[in-house]
Amino acid sequence: MDEGELMEDKNRSLYNYLVEKAPDMTKDWRSFQVVKAGSDYSADAPLERARKVEEQNTKYFRTVAKSLLQTEEEMKETIANWTKQTSADRVKSRTSLVDVQRNLSIFRKVYWMHIKRFAETADLDIKAGDIFHWQEVSY
Repeated sequence: MDEGELMEDKNRSLYNYLVEKAPDMTKDWRSFQVVKAGSDYSADAPLERARKVEEQNTKYFRTVAKSLLQTEEEMKETIANWTKQTSADRVKSRTSLVDVQRNLSIFRKVYWMHIKRFAETADLDIKAGDIFHWQEVSY
């Protein structure tokens, strides 16, 4: 197997791992939430709103994971479509940009926690260059 095929195999393995773990990643993301009245992200958000945000978050984890298998153009389009839909929801609920940015930061933290777990537990020869590659294609 040449290096290109080996990297494709690692990308596919990481993609499968992240898609499978997306609900767990959302639970981890939710655990970082604090009580902030009126925020969709708040630990005390109304149940219906909290579920919608969690569904969107799980979808976003899977969307970002999909970037591992896409060209740069495909990835940009996928992320742009998700962003349009979610940002419209945040505008309707009057979620502040500060809350959105804070939760994007939490998202990244959780995403990379799980990539670290994958790298530590996968039965693959994962090198630092692989991790830097994943960082480049993930956003």
